Amino acid sequence: MTKHKSKPPLFRLGDIYMMPGASAAQTTHAVNPATLLDRHVTGDWSNLSPDDIKANHDAVAGGGRVLSSYRITPKIRIWLITEA
Repeated sequence: MTKHKSKPPLFRLGDIYMMPGASAAQTTHAVNPATLLDRHVTGDWSNLSPDDIKANHDAVAGGGRVLSSYRITPKIRIWLITEA
């Protein structure tokens, strides 16, 4: 995973929950969950389609679901979802 420089957050995070599979993948592959949260909240949504990116911009502007997808290995992906 590449280094990420923090930017100002685009929205506020509420309660944070992690599914057991995501926790195991992050532990196994030495991924810091705080890094992914920082990327998510600052608009680095990584591996998304153009439609999902547009939906994220709309959600940031008007409230709604923001989605991020981070590839940890060629076969493992971590998804972050923020609901307004």
